[in-house]
Amino acid sequence: MRDLAILALFYCTLPIIPFRPVLGLAVYAWLAYMRPQDLAWSIKSMQLSMWVAIAMLVGLVLASGRERFATFRLQTILLVAIGIWYTITCHTAVIPELAEKWIDVYLKIILISVITTGLIVTRKRFDFMMMVIAFSLGLLGLKNGIFAISSGGAQFLNGPGGFMIDRNAFAVALNMAIPLLVGVAMTAERKAVRIAALALVPFCMITIFCTFSRGGLLTMGVVGAMLIWRTRKPVLATLVLALGIAAFSYTASDQLKEKYADRSSSITSYEDDSSAMGRIRAWGVALQMWRDHPVTGVGPRNFTLLYRRYSNEDEVHVAHNSYLQMLAETGLPGFLLFVSLLVVALLRLQALRMRHKEDWAGVWAGMMQVSLVAFAAGGMLLDMALFDLFYQLVALTVSLEVAAAAVKVEQSVEPTIETSGPWWKQPRAAAAGGGR
Repeated sequence: MRDLAILALFYCTLPIIPFRPVLGLAVYAWLAYMRPQDLAWSIKSMQLSMWVAIAMLVGLVLASGRERFATFRLQTILLVAIGIWYTITCHTAVIPELAEKWIDVYLKIILISVITTGLIVTRKRFDFMMMVIAFSLGLLGLKNGIFAISSGGAQFLNGPGGFMIDRNAFAVALNMAIPLLVGVAMTAERKAVRIAALALVPFCMITIFCTFSRGGLLTMGVVGAMLIWRTRKPVLATLVLALGIAAFSYTASDQLKEKYADRSSSITSYEDDSSAMGRIRAWGVALQMWRDHPVTGVGPRNFTLLYRRYSNEDEVHVAHNSYLQMLAETGLPGFLLFVSLLVVALLRLQALRMRHKEDWAGVWAGMMQVSLVAFAAGGMLLDMALFDLFYQLVALTVSLEVAAAAVKVEQSVEPTIETSGPWWKQPRAAAAGGGR
């Protein structure tokens, strides 16, 4: 039944997408972030996102002149540049056939991000897109949070799928979703939407706790502190975050809380933790790989297979750091492009926040900054170079700039004075002018 409902919704929207490509972008985001196909049994292997992308590209061709393919800002140029460099390093990899398997995955992420800059150019579209992303991730938090509460606590060993298949990546994605949900709660026109967005935050926190991700825990601390600092209602933000912590503490079993406390304490005593020490050794291996291949790196997805060439360990590790992953696999140019993308997005959002302190654009600039900082913090402990949400958020910084400028232009245009109707219903100036 669940399979049929998802397919029915998919097939109802697919014929519309060529005529409304922005709808295709929303459906694509829904499939990427809520992962409804992973909640079903028989359609997990169906490439629903591919068909949505094809329909959206057809729509962009049909709407040529009415819809733009891309809006070029510095962020867009960096997105294109990093996509080109990634493709080059796939062909120059130590084991090219391994790297080339991932070219289409990475280029698809970049393509969708670039298209986002072109299609999301108004406040209405921006708000809609942010709600799709925030609620898609928030509902995953709700689903898993309810399960954790009803079962007296749970430990999630895996994420829902896609780029969030790892529990650590899932925890970071939910951390990135929390400020987006707060952004919806602060800017949505309907009260019901605002309440729903805020209500999802504690469930996301419970789910993050139940992933047992130490990186997720540290990132949640950063997100919580920044939210209290950046929101206009710090007391309300503190209460919502405290509710999430209290709900986990109250519903989790004593055994689970003890296990969680033991795992969390290993953050400070990392010398005694084999997993933590393995991460540190992996960072050293990443630097060695970069020294041997400083320009193009060892190639995307080559790190794990080449690990034993640089280490005497029997156990194979990933880089456990997004920045060192880019440095080892794509060389110094790839690393610089990756860091530049993050830094430029944060700086452009800061400039936008300063220009729009009192309106919706300023609110979203602040919340998107918190979300990107969550990615930056989580990336210190995880391999997230292929993290879809990061690239689309960077693209949406362009969209926010364009939409904010459009709103400002609309507000600066003086409304025309209606002069029809009885003279006593007309403004004083209009009535006087009419008399002359």
